[in-house]
Formats: sequence, structure tokens, C-alpha cells
Amino acid sequence: MGVHSLFSFDRKNQAGKADGFFIVENLAVMHDCTLRSDYYAFKSEQISNYISKLSNKSELTIDTRKTDGGSIPKTLDISGKNKQVWIITQGISRELEDYDGVMVKEISVNDLTELTKKRLLEFSYNLSSALSFSRSLEVTYETNENGR
Repeated sequence: MGVHSLFSFDRKNQAGKADGFFIVENLAVMHDCTLRSDYYAFKSEQISNYISKLSNKSELTIDTRKTDGGSIPKTLDISGKNKQVWIITQGISRELEDYDGVMVKEISVNDLTELTKKRLLEFSYNLSSALSFSRSLEVTYETNENGR
């Protein structure tokens, strides 16, 4: 996908927390995966917590997993970044809502798979290609949903 900094959260006491966080150029994303189709009502409190961690902040401190199984806090600079929360599902990619400058999106695992496949198969595929591909997902799905 072109992700340069990817952080997994400590799996101990994981319930209710995001699955991970990554930064690509000017994009900072906290992500959570779910198999539930009715995820929004089920995860609304978690989504609010993710937004709170990202909004109006210049730094984010997360507990990251060490290779020996322990965890260590890491502080990341997120000032000036486009902050997003991604709920990764088996559904379709779409923007859900913008809260205090933090965009919440549903991202299809199928679209992420296609992006990864494209990145692996195309020699000339670079980071700007990945970012423009991810932006085109929103336009494609909005168009398909509206029947245009």
C-alpha cells in the first residue's frame, strides 16, 4: 500500500481499542477491523474515542508491541496531518462523517486487497499512485451507490 510507518497496538487489554495506526505522507489513520455489517451502532463509542485521540492534537502516544512480547509507549507527531479513522469491513468504501476535522471512513477490505495487488504487480506504482487510487475509491463507490 505504500505505508511507511505502521504501528500495532499491544494486544493485551485490546478490547475497545483500535487495531493499529499508520502514517503515509500527510495522512494519519487509526484503523479498526470488523466482520459485523451493523458495526456503526456497535462501535459508535469506540469511534468517538478514536476521534477524541486524533482531534485537535499534535501528538499521539500509543503502546506499541516489542519483539520480546512486551510493550513500550511511542509518541508520534501528527501535527498538520490529515487525520482519519478507518473502519475496515467487508462492505463498500465510503466516507461516513467528519467530526472536528477527523474523517471517519468505511474501507472495504477488498479495495485494500486490490490496492496491495496493484502495488505488487505494477513496477511503476509509487506512493502518489497509491494515494490517488485510495481517493478514487470514494468517487467510484459514491457514483455506484447513486446509480450514475
